[in-house]
Amino acid sequence: MIENVNILPKEEFHTTAKVEINDSFVQHLSTNNEYKELAAKYSLKLNEAEWHYFRGIATKTLLIPIYQETGTVNKFVAVYYDVQQIIKKIKVMTIEKIEHGFSLAFSNAEETHEVKGVYQYNQYVETQVNGLPVPVEGQITANFDLSCLQTGFEGLPLWLKAFCSVACGAIWTGAGAAACAGCLVGLGIDC
Repeated sequence: MIENVNILPKEEFHTTAKVEINDSFVQHLSTNNEYKELAAKYSLKLNEAEWHYFRGIATKTLLIPIYQETGTVNKFVAVYYDVQQIIKKIKVMTIEKIEHGFSLAFSNAEETHEVKGVYQYNQYVETQVNGLPVPVEGQITANFDLSCLQTGFEGLPLWLKAFCSVACGAIWTGAGAAACAGCLVGLGIDC
């Protein structure tokens, strides 16, 4: 059972750990209503789920891949735990390979509200809410700060931005999408 990971100073900045099905967090997750609805809607790959930890960040994230028919779209259930290791929120994250880049979208567990960031050549291009481009400066909706995707990626220190850019470089592969998702989600970019 993996419940806590102690990261030693010599270890890498980003650490992942495979989830074991008998993990108490996974067992507790099955009682969460939002998770139960997503598990009923999608074929979740719990055997491929991973914990994501970052040195210096007290929270952790559980990233569960969703089985997809297409190779250009990767979906994940992202479960965010706070420092007390209680579920803070559950989001559906979608990463899609597009020409010269990728899009990263977060929606609420009901998938009624989606905020998507479009990135090309490792640069932020635009934010979309429910499929419509919107101006970013200072726009806030009831549930999402529209500048989140831009500031989330662009606001990272250069070395972290480079770290996630490398992780997102092989986005067209399942492993690349998982690495990219883990990097961004683990850093708390969850809009």
